[in-house]
Amino acid sequence: MNGPQTEVILARAAARIQRYPRPVVWLQWFAAVFAEYLLPLLLLRQWRRASSLDDVSFDLLEQRTHGHPALGLRGMFLLLRLPLWEQLYAESRPARRAQHPLAKAILSRPIAPRNTHYDVAVIGSGAGGAPLAWELSRQGYRVAVIERGGLVKAQTAPGALERYYTQQALLAGVGPHGAMVAVMQGENLGGTTPINSGTSLTPRVEFLRSWDWKTGLPFSQGLLESSLERVQQLLGVDVPDEGLLGPSGALFANGLAALGCEGAYVLPRNTPTCVGLGRCPFGCPGYHKRSTDVAFLPAAVEAGCELYVATNVRRIREVADGVRLDIVGKNGLEQIHTNLCVLAAGALGTPRLIRANRLGARWRRAGDNLKLHPASKVLAMMPDPVHGERGVAQGMGYIDPHLERIVFEGIFTPRATVAPVLSRAGRSADFWLNNYDRVASFGMMVLDRSSGSIRWCGGVPIIRYGLHPDDANELVRGMQLMGEAYLAAGAERILLPLLGVDNEFSDVAGLNKIRPEDIHPWQILSSGFHPQGTAAMGRVTTQEQQLQGSEHIYVSDASLLPDTPGVNPQLTIMALSLRLAGILDQRLSG
Repeated sequence: MNGPQTEVILARAAARIQRYPRPVVWLQWFAAVFAEYLLPLLLLRQWRRASSLDDVSFDLLEQRTHGHPALGLRGMFLLLRLPLWEQLYAESRPARRAQHPLAKAILSRPIAPRNTHYDVAVIGSGAGGAPLAWELSRQGYRVAVIERGGLVKAQTAPGALERYYTQQALLAGVGPHGAMVAVMQGENLGGTTPINSGTSLTPRVEFLRSWDWKTGLPFSQGLLESSLERVQQLLGVDVPDEGLLGPSGALFANGLAALGCEGAYVLPRNTPTCVGLGRCPFGCPGYHKRSTDVAFLPAAVEAGCELYVATNVRRIREVADGVRLDIVGKNGLEQIHTNLCVLAAGALGTPRLIRANRLGARWRRAGDNLKLHPASKVLAMMPDPVHGERGVAQGMGYIDPHLERIVFEGIFTPRATVAPVLSRAGRSADFWLNNYDRVASFGMMVLDRSSGSIRWCGGVPIIRYGLHPDDANELVRGMQLMGEAYLAAGAERILLPLLGVDNEFSDVAGLNKIRPEDIHPWQILSSGFHPQGTAAMGRVTTQEQQLQGSEHIYVSDASLLPDTPGVNPQLTIMALSLRLAGILDQRLSG
């Protein structure tokens, strides 16, 4: 790379740093100073500036920092690598192919009058809020949806992370001994649904039995069955044609077959008009995915629902005849009154509203019982170009009978988002990234046994979460299975998401030298994609999804789930949303 190119990349990286959340900007400055002046002395015993090191020494410094047991050093390395590699491996913006179904409605929406009265106000527009608002609006109730996010439009992968993910996807749960799990959730019109994978699965009965015990409701006996069927019809859930699937999933399925493992299947999705653009987590350019901003909100608006977009809820006060909300949006500070209020701000947002406003009798317990579904993926270097970015990224699934709490689901993400969190550093990382057109990948998530908590300090979310040892063990075993399948499919080498150990292998013998029981949770690179349980039914809310000790406030989102449903919870949350719509209809009409 020549001088002018380097200057351009550094300038763009510096500009990107200034758009990080303010605490991250401060940490970035500290990390840069520490790495430049003190890191060589600490890790190389050299009293030199990092920028003056020779190539061999700098490569060694990167590797030792990247795999260091201390979370502070690993986090510092990530902060330094993130903006640079995002620019170094930048991707072009995808062409915008369609106008959002709500674009005209939002632009033409008249300024709402102050002190407006509603039957129901729904705070949040994702899987828990939008179906409820749609159902009640079409029944003639006056409904308001208050959403702090805006429309999701086609973006580059880094652009989507910056604009559409909570805390720009820089949020992480920290556990004992420096373990860390990145936490992914959206803040948009439609919540996380416009930027999820589109996978649409019904809850597994064996996991619903724990719901029965915790709530006293017959979930495993079909309590949500009719609502689930209705949701699937409304979303057009179906199994896509295998011709739309990305190549990574097909290679993994071929490898499983070569190993004699049967049962790989195509995942059902809420994308009835999918054309295989492979952009699901970053906003579909053609809006082929029936996220809630496509499937529910346009019809809700037609039925009279009022949308407050890019609007924050500043205060919630429960009064004798309902709830008063102070909100701040494009019209400044406003106050609205509602007979009933539904919190649907997600597993991270809803407990914050409950705690900040001391809502209900058990507000102090809100934010506990956080479940995350920690996920990891394995990369495989194939002999020929794969172009994994083409087709549905998460199209293939598999459940191994020997790994009871692991769910395998294909995933492929662009190079710009993989680069900062790659489980290699230095020249080895350069090799993988420079040959990324030959890389295939497959992922998995663990239905976690452990739980954590979320609190806030000065508006900054603080998450405590540690991987259960059994979850860590099964994740490593899952990595080995994925690696073995890819080697059987012809991979030249595979890369496991592990730190501090040899993690790159070209044969099964080397792969099997990894002993899962010897791997500590801090060594596993993972992300949690389905935060849930922070205002759980039976703990913070009642069987009717009402806040315990409250007369007018209900909950409808992932925070409500008493435990994992055993799958991506999107359909389960929507079914609970429609269930709550029936409960509120009976109350309002009664």
